[in-house]
Amino acid sequence: IRYSIYSTYAKVLGFAKNGFQEHLLIPAFVENVPVHIIHKSAFAYTGVKSLKIPSTIIYIERGAFQHCLSLEAVEEYLVGKTLLQKKFQILDFAFEDCPKLREVWMLRNVSLVSNCAFKDCPSLTIMKSRFSKIRKDAFANCPKLTEIKLEQDGYIATGSIENSGIRCVTVGKKCNITQPVQKYIINKQVKLVCPEDSNLIDLVYIGAQIVIVN
Repeated sequence: IRYSIYSTYAKVLGFAKNGFQEHLLIPAFVENVPVHIIHKSAFAYTGVKSLKIPSTIIYIERGAFQHCLSLEAVEEYLVGKTLLQKKFQILDFAFEDCPKLREVWMLRNVSLVSNCAFKDCPSLTIMKSRFSKIRKDAFANCPKLTEIKLEQDGYIATGSIENSGIRCVTVGKKCNITQPVQKYIINKQVKLVCPEDSNLIDLVYIGAQIVIVN
């Protein structure tokens, strides 16, 4: 694997010459500095089948794994106490058009899933994480993904889930769901699972199913 190494962190640039790994393991440290970034388009259009990333990662940049036609699973592994780091962003088109991607297991909450991050992943079924912000078309054309979870103060943008198979949204306190998304939730019989003191319990429209949890 190729890297750019800076004084306090390292960035993954992609495979070194003749260094292809079908089962890709991103190391947590390189030359004693943490690996924080997977560079844009670093592994795009490669034959990676599985991916393990450390909890030192802060950014998976634009198109990092775009059009990886063989990618089936993404898993985060814990490194020391880095689970306490809250900032973790998956940027535009990071995993777009990965038709075999079935499951994504993240230990940390994801602070941002950006535009089209998982668009056109028709096999995506399992998404184990909580999200703070979900932007437009993040899960578009993911018909098998049926449930997502939002952090406290979470935000779902217009167009983020409208073309997905999502039928259950578990929300934290003070979440913000925009009006067009509310309409989608109502029309598609999506279940909202809300804490008792969430402001979303007021979203009582005909067709919406609200489940209050303590």
